[in-house]
Amino acid sequence: MIEVKNLCKSYHAEQPVLRDISFKVEAGEFVVVLGPSGAGKSTLLRCINHLTLPSGGAILINGEDCSGKNRRAQRQLRQRVAMVFQHHNLIERLSVIKNVLTGRMARVPFWACLLQLFPSADVEACRLAIKQVGLEEKTLARADSLSGGQKQRVGIARALAQEPELILADEPVASLDPKSSRETLSYLREVSQKRNIAVLCNLHQIDYAMEYATRIIGLSDGKLVFDDLPQNLTPEVIEAIYPGLRDDNVSKLVLRMSKAINNKNEAEAENSARSGGLYA
Repeated sequence: MIEVKNLCKSYHAEQPVLRDISFKVEAGEFVVVLGPSGAGKSTLLRCINHLTLPSGGAILINGEDCSGKNRRAQRQLRQRVAMVFQHHNLIERLSVIKNVLTGRMARVPFWACLLQLFPSADVEACRLAIKQVGLEEKTLARADSLSGGQKQRVGIARALAQEPELILADEPVASLDPKSSRETLSYLREVSQKRNIAVLCNLHQIDYAMEYATRIIGLSDGKLVFDDLPQNLTPEVIEAIYPGLRDDNVSKLVLRMSKAINNKNEAEAENSARSGGLYA
């Protein structure tokens, strides 16, 4: 379980970017962060992974405070938290398997990394990660031969190879077409559930958030304004997250998807009850 407690971030004397943010993400949860540009979504992820140091607050992983500012504490934190970036961050001239193996570097001596001499157990772990994102046939292909969606799935496999307790995904589908976006989010949610890994994912797309998230967090002006189930997102909440946004189409989308989620949950509950013999 990942807990963020009273997280704050300011740059010099500027207005705070994050203001007293607190929430929890349980293992296996797929939590989406919604918010307008400048709301602090990317800064939140960077603070959690200590790519930028928080100005205040604490980050706990399974009850252990990982907020230390010394290099050893930061290194240990990054071993437990993996990143999926918007722009893939792959080494284009290397194969898929070699890119995914970079996720194992914290477990292998430095000299072995330089010589690309990874133990067979690490190679097998990476092959499994590649298989889980549906790219088994691309294992030996160069990264620069892949489509954008495939590259993002390599990024997910690299994160899985790290065997993290939390995956941070910073707008992973921002540059992808709708089909590739859905494939990427589906794989990310699937591996979260199968491996019981907590995922915190920044998105701009409200419909994707409602479709894939188990929970939604809303940020506005650096403050947490919503933390609830997707079906509890309303037009009023959307306006609180995106001040000034009054769009009938967005409102209709939110209401329609909320109803669809509730109907799906009711149907699943009914099927579960029937399979349990309650309707015998």
